[in-house]
Amino acid sequence: MGTCASGASVRGGVSPTKQIEIGGDLWRTLMGGSVNWWDYLVSFFQPTYVEASALCTANPVDPGDPTLADWVNAIGRDPFTLLTINKWWEDKLSYLAFTQNCVCNSPPAFTCTTLLNHPWAGGSTSSDVQNYRWGVEFVPSVDMWCYGGYLEIATVGSGTVQHGIAESGGFALLHLETIAPTIGDNRYFFATPQKLYGGHTYKYYYQFANAGWHIHYDTFNTTPTTIAGVSYLKHVYQSDLTSPFIDFNPGTTSPDPLFCPSPGTPPFPVGPVQPSDLTLPVPPTCTTTADLCTQINALMERVIWLQRNLSILQNRAAPYGFTAGSGSTGLTGSGTLAALGAVGVIVDLTTVPATWGSTAETPRHLIPSIGSIQATDGTNFTANQQIHYERQIIMLDADWCTDIRYNLRAGAVATLTPLFPLA
Repeated sequence: MGTCASGASVRGGVSPTKQIEIGGDLWRTLMGGSVNWWDYLVSFFQPTYVEASALCTANPVDPGDPTLADWVNAIGRDPFTLLTINKWWEDKLSYLAFTQNCVCNSPPAFTCTTLLNHPWAGGSTSSDVQNYRWGVEFVPSVDMWCYGGYLEIATVGSGTVQHGIAESGGFALLHLETIAPTIGDNRYFFATPQKLYGGHTYKYYYQFANAGWHIHYDTFNTTPTTIAGVSYLKHVYQSDLTSPFIDFNPGTTSPDPLFCPSPGTPPFPVGPVQPSDLTLPVPPTCTTTADLCTQINALMERVIWLQRNLSILQNRAAPYGFTAGSGSTGLTGSGTLAALGAVGVIVDLTTVPATWGSTAETPRHLIPSIGSIQATDGTNFTANQQIHYERQIIMLDADWCTDIRYNLRAGAVATLTPLFPLA
């Protein structure tokens, strides 16, 4: 199961087709800066890209940190451990991108609800509400999320309108967002849902800084719908944009908060902490010419090391030439030969049963095959490569092999000589 029990969707304000880079910038966000103890390894990894919708659908989890042994082996440039760390790095940063661009879906059985009755139609139309704020005060009994709310507009004025959430006890603004309302009783979402805590008193409200806006209202109190987990307190207003709210009593206006279950915004991941048992070199200083020469010399040593290792890797994939190892004679039946680092094997059949079939050309092609060769590490095997000639070179194409596995038909005797890259 992923992080979100009911799956995840793209966060409001994020394009589903946004291409997200899984790379160094996310790493610096996770670690809180551009310099940290793990920067040495970051240079080994190439960034990847993922579409926002695909990332949210994947619903990744925050991976556990690598072990101390993994860190040590990766710093020592062990190629297999570097692959392990690279996979962890990609998973960790993918999860971080997930927390920034996705929200968890609500449980499918839950229906979002409002505090008041909807559809709502006020019986009176206000005068111009420029510089007014209109809202409703309530108390949730449990933690929940406000996704925005409804507002009934009678006349559209100039400019835009803002809606927001404030915590009571004076006026502690939690969130304020600009919208462009239209005529009628319509719903307006926050770009990001706002978390509300049980037992706290909140006001959901709209404010009008521009002229020409008119809203519907009633000059009597309307009993609100009772919903689980939220208690209605009163309608409020203010005739300026800075003073504390006062009661709108008796009276009812249309601002109505929309509540949904927690979207379970995925928790922000924590970056790995340098293990106490892992001692890394102190970063070098570079304040004098001597310091600079020291660093250049160290850099040249690394370049030489890199050149040497690249040569080794290239020689494994496309050797300059080959050198023969010690041959094993008189081989029959099946068995294995130790040949660490071998890239091929020379097969020399010293005995072929007289009745064995073959073609007429020279050298003759034995039919059927008289045996096979495989590369192995003692557990894993490559596919069989068939022996059809009395003297044949078979390339293994398996740089991980430690042994050569042979299988010879009854009556066949062979000498096998491993081939190694020419140093």
